[in-house]
Amino acid sequence: TRADGSLAVWAGSIAVHMFDVAFLDRMSREKTALPAHIARKKVSHVDPVTGERVSPESPNAIKFEQFIFDLLPSAANAVVVEVDIPNHYAPLKNASGSASDSPESVRADLVALHTSWLQAAGCTILEGMPVEISPLFALDRAETVEKVAPQTIDRPTYWQ
Repeated sequence: TRADGSLAVWAGSIAVHMFDVAFLDRMSREKTALPAHIARKKVSHVDPVTGERVSPESPNAIKFEQFIFDLLPSAANAVVVEVDIPNHYAPLKNASGSASDSPESVRADLVALHTSWLQAAGCTILEGMPVEISPLFALDRAETVEKVAPQTIDRPTYWQ
């Protein structure tokens, strides 16, 4: 975000890709299909004099990375699907206890999503009550509305 709180970019990739196997096979034979990107990283190392572990405060190494999305310009047919983040994406990138993108934040996002589905079905859910819906029970709000009768949920509940 910018200093004024507005978005710096309006879209991003959640890195969900589907590729034809024949396309991937063809691309695997092209040496330049996936270019190397330079990433500057902080890498701990052992001080050769003291034998102590050194954790640098600034990048001290270069890592070469390749990204599957670099193949998209070579694809004959590429489709972009825009999704509503709260309904389709909860990133898990950090360990438990982290401020964001943690197992706890993912679970909270999933509980919030399923709470909204159950409320659409006419349910009343007590504040802070965890509810989860198995994808084997319902895949979306519409299917939840079809299957769940209006009720008050006053204890942790899992639909399966």
